[in-house]
Amino acid sequence: MHHHAPDSIPSSVSEAQQFIIQALRPHAPFNQMQPPHLQYLVAHSQQQHFTPGSIVLAPEMGQVQHWFLLIEGTICAQRSAIPDDQAFYLGSGDSFPLVALQEERATRTHYIAQSACTCLLLPRDAFTHLLSESEPFKLFMQEGSAVLLDKLRKQARLQHWQEQHPDTSLNTPLAHFVQHAPISCHAENSLAEVVAMMHEHNISSVAITDPNHHLQGIFTLRDLRRVFSQNLAERDQPIGQLMTQSPFYLSPRHTAYDAAMLMIQHHIGHICVCEGQRLVGVLSERDLFDLQRINLVQLSRALRHADTLADLQQLRLRIPRLVQAMLANEASATQITHLITQLNDHSTIRVIELTLAEQPTELPRFCWLSFGSEGRHEQTLLTDQDNGLLFYPPEGMSSDACRTLLLPVANHINHALDSCGLTLCTGNIMASNPALCLSAEEWLHKFRHIILQPDPTHLLQGSIFFDLRALWGDQHGVDMLLPELLAMVTDSPQFQRMMANNALRYRLPLQGLLQRLGSLLQANEPVVDLKAGALSPFVDSVRIFALSNGISEASTLERLHQLGEHGIFTTNDANAFHDAYSYLQLLRLQLHLRQTQQNQPLNNQLPTAELNPLERRMLRESLRQAKHLQDLLRHRYQL
Repeated sequence: MHHHAPDSIPSSVSEAQQFIIQALRPHAPFNQMQPPHLQYLVAHSQQQHFTPGSIVLAPEMGQVQHWFLLIEGTICAQRSAIPDDQAFYLGSGDSFPLVALQEERATRTHYIAQSACTCLLLPRDAFTHLLSESEPFKLFMQEGSAVLLDKLRKQARLQHWQEQHPDTSLNTPLAHFVQHAPISCHAENSLAEVVAMMHEHNISSVAITDPNHHLQGIFTLRDLRRVFSQNLAERDQPIGQLMTQSPFYLSPRHTAYDAAMLMIQHHIGHICVCEGQRLVGVLSERDLFDLQRINLVQLSRALRHADTLADLQQLRLRIPRLVQAMLANEASATQITHLITQLNDHSTIRVIELTLAEQPTELPRFCWLSFGSEGRHEQTLLTDQDNGLLFYPPEGMSSDACRTLLLPVANHINHALDSCGLTLCTGNIMASNPALCLSAEEWLHKFRHIILQPDPTHLLQGSIFFDLRALWGDQHGVDMLLPELLAMVTDSPQFQRMMANNALRYRLPLQGLLQRLGSLLQANEPVVDLKAGALSPFVDSVRIFALSNGISEASTLERLHQLGEHGIFTTNDANAFHDAYSYLQLLRLQLHLRQTQQNQPLNNQLPTAELNPLERRMLRESLRQAKHLQDLLRHRYQL
């Protein structure tokens, strides 16, 4: 396998500096930084070596003066001088200590060399200058966890792609994908000729070869955008001056997995395939990941127009397959939970329509309500029903008479949904419960009662009912109810405080869990309850912040977004909470998908032994963010 520097380094850069720049190239954000900025970083840094066991940086060293970038070796980062299991490990390409440097204080972490290490030390002023000059560098420093999350999504994509393509598994040799001679040109061809070639053949890259068909470079659509955005090119300029020199290449015997990993690692969209030096093919990301079309539209349309309940049950068996395909296509957890909820909505609406078509008598007008995860658009493959019914009594008919007519219908709908995999709620939070089949006036009275008398039962009801939306029918009653609800919560600090206290009942499994996650050689691997022990602390804490600030949106991520917009959370906190919550949802979706594929009952118990080191790192970080959010809630209500 051959490596390259995407942009050539001027000869004025010393050999030692060139070597460091090449070492940084595979890692984010250096793989996206412009050569002058990389040269600045290397030229203004001092190189320092550390022997195994030596202290690289510690609180007692005082105010941090440098940004440390680990070039080689492993460093253990831990909060106390005595080694503990909460430590995490840094490898080449990792940097530290960002917050302490920016806040001009001593670090609170001890950094100890685990092996022989080499670090670049960049003084604070030079670091600040680099932040202002290089957009990729600044972005990575601001959004490091988001970049890691993206890497994990790509890993998930690989895994699910493999399951979707048994005929072309990830072990398939690249020779299988190289079906025709590659489109190539010579270094003397002009930019205009190469672009015309790409247009004519509808391709996103052209390989550049010498007369012996030996690979010299590649020119891609990304290169085209680069040369135009930086005004680097004329139409008749030789492509040899604009191409990416010495691109990555693999042999026809390398596998799809090798190619995919190379693409993920180096953020590239094309791999050249060479026999020796001779070019035999160019593969794009699409060639490798050309998944069967995910026909969301077709499935949702089929659900909405299913002729019978049996048809609906059959159609719903396709949903896990769809989730797998979406994971393979790098869809985010939010997109997938939103999609599952949407398909569940379609199923529910169709069940209601099929049920009403069989009713002999005229029924009072009503609206079907969704609560909990369906109300928030956050359903996964494991879900039960949380619903209610809001009706409008016709002139001269009492609420009790309406209920008598509607309860058998609601009961029929609840059981039909259960037969479609949307299981009955064990807590009886369903429209067939007389206490949840109410007129708009009765719902308002119920909400007022919950808020004015916040006992444990009412607090639990509030955490379910206050994530509500209208799913089917006349929703004007709901539109009137929501502003009243927000006003009542805003006017009741006592209710808010008790809700906050209730949300803090989730004792995050942080101490023991994080300690054991810190060590990769642990015999008794911990199990995390992804719902109660990880996601619920986010959902419940964010709900209270949202309701007490008059935010009517039910979705946790939308609430987070608005809390950030309103300045209730800092932008950094809002983004970190968003990333952590999204990652935990992704883990939960993957767990449910594995359980479905193995015909196991679905649950939320994640054995951490199934996680790789990067996933463990993200899980630790996500649980830390959940704790930080709970700390903010504790502080806000002085609990």
